[in-house]
Parts: sequence; structure tokens; C-alpha cells
Amino acid sequence: TYFQAGIDGLESDRLGRMSLTAAGLRARNARVMEAAAAYGSPIVVTMGGGYPSDLEESSAPFQEVCAVHADVYIEAAAAVRTPIGNWSSSSRN
Repeated sequence: TYFQAGIDGLESDRLGRMSLTAAGLRARNARVMEAAAAYGSPIVVTMGGGYPSDLEESSAPFQEVCAVHADVYIEAAAAVRTPIGNWSSSSRN
């Protein structure tokens, strides 16, 4: 499974023009990871998007984009360590 885990849909992304929340993107990630696991498919994750409305590193939009990018990899690592069928976005808490 190839998962292009772009975050352009994040509401603080200035180019994506969507209004997904970080929680919404985590739910998307969980669905993809669970589907791959259900088929026993290895997964390759690539990233895209992440254009904060404020490029100042200390700004909330910049921090959110960085955190959501990191979430994808944290969740993928959790999926690899968790037996098939027992993974959800809550397993990383």
C-alpha cells in the first residue's frame, strides 16, 4: 500500500483550502493503516502539503503543520508495533 499522507486539507494550510482538523487527519490515517493491516499489506508512507498561513516557526499554524506531519510517522510506527486488528488512532496515547 502506498499512502500519500498529505496534509493539505488541514484548516491552517494556506493552499489546501479545506477545513480538516488534526483529529480528522488522524482518523484518515487510522483508516488507511487499518485497511492495509486488514489485507496484510506493507505500507509505504510519503508526505505532502503543509503550507502554514504563518511561516514564523513559533506561530500556531506552523507548529500545527509540523505536529500533523509528525503524527503520520508516529501513527505508522504504532501500526507496525501493534497486532493487526488492534490499531486505532487512540493507540498512540
